[in-house]
Amino acid sequence: MCMERLSILLKAAMVAFCFLSLSCESKPTAPSSDQDTTFVNDYRTIWLATNASRLRSVDPSDLDFSDLQSLKAAVGNSRLVMLGEQSHGHGKTFLAKTRIVKFLHEEMGFDVLAFESGLFDCHKAWEFLQNGENPVTAVRRGVYAIWTMSDEFQPVIDYIGQAAQTSQPLELAGFDCQASSSASQDFLTADFAKFLTSVNSTFPARPDWPSFRNKLDSLTRYLFLENKLSLSEQAVFIATLDSLLGQLDSLSATALTREMTFWLQVLRSVKAEGLSQFRTAEDPNNLGPVLNIRDAQMADNLLWLSNIWYPKRKIIVWAATSHVMHNEGQIDTMDPSYSYSGYTTMGEIVWQAMGDNAYALAFTAYEGSAGLYNEKPHDIGKASTQSLENLMRSGNLQSAFVDFRSLSQGGEWLRGTNVSQPVHDIPMRANWTAVFDGIVFTRTMTPCTAAKR
Repeated sequence: MCMERLSILLKAAMVAFCFLSLSCESKPTAPSSDQDTTFVNDYRTIWLATNASRLRSVDPSDLDFSDLQSLKAAVGNSRLVMLGEQSHGHGKTFLAKTRIVKFLHEEMGFDVLAFESGLFDCHKAWEFLQNGENPVTAVRRGVYAIWTMSDEFQPVIDYIGQAAQTSQPLELAGFDCQASSSASQDFLTADFAKFLTSVNSTFPARPDWPSFRNKLDSLTRYLFLENKLSLSEQAVFIATLDSLLGQLDSLSATALTREMTFWLQVLRSVKAEGLSQFRTAEDPNNLGPVLNIRDAQMADNLLWLSNIWYPKRKIIVWAATSHVMHNEGQIDTMDPSYSYSGYTTMGEIVWQAMGDNAYALAFTAYEGSAGLYNEKPHDIGKASTQSLENLMRSGNLQSAFVDFRSLSQGGEWLRGTNVSQPVHDIPMRANWTAVFDGIVFTRTMTPCTAAKR
């Protein structure tokens, strides 16, 4: 699938999602000269100014992690840290996440970085990276262009490449059922056929194999969105996938290998993506069911990574906040025309399975602009006066972290209903401590810009 078409699909999914039926000892400082002082003496502002952990920098090159020790205490023994982002066009959030990735890797022993990108794509990209391919080329084989073509993401690529040459690599992985880049298009069908031959599967000898392989190749290119399959063709494709899964399950009963578990998970992802593309082609204006299919499979893939593929390792997750949040049904969108009712996020499924072993971190900003690397930036507006973002601004916070799991005395108000905009920069009401485990605030957001390489 070309990157332009992928970008359109991602934007459509984001729109459809919206329409679904830190302790430090510092004292509050004086407000800056351009600051509205209305809420400076508000007890909530005072609590945030006193208890939020002020972050010195979002610069990935800043390796003095003394300001992130509160995050270390908050994460504790969690094996999974999920780093959200408001959308995929928040440059300063990318930078903040990159610095946190380095911190989690270097100080807390997290050694897998799993992206909201293709399960197969990132697996193949890591294989190329391990074999010495240039990190920029390798990572772009697997991770979505919305990240890899953004200049603010380039430090992540460099860091993965540098760490790969050390005794403590940061392994690249993906958990999306969608094909995210060129790896699936270039290698999925050939690698799968080679695997089937290696386990003496009878499928490559079947008369319907060439047709199935062509459809699998079309799936990786999102061609079913334009060249719709008939209902009978869809049924045959899904039935063939089920037959393949059954045969491999049978073979695995006597000879379960690591490679076998991988291909079983890839096939489950292919099936979910096939169902998603069929439904999208049938009704492109109703992507709610498609999002549920995708989030459920992403959760299944992420739990598989955690429990089967990396059972004793600690994983950093890079994804949209809309996927990592839980208790999404408790969010009041403040707009009767849409809600999160009927939608179950990946984060909800993972939270139900892992509890406190998974830490979900949201990101938000008071003002500024955002935009994908290949778009004209747009103004995100200023957060509403009663919002968490404005309270943090009133406390003269520029960049800060608040742990929602362990609120110090006086912070109980955060467990009530508050207005905030960590999802798509849209103000909503919720007990945000039930939706995320913590939040990172940035006073002024900046957009993504095109990579210079």
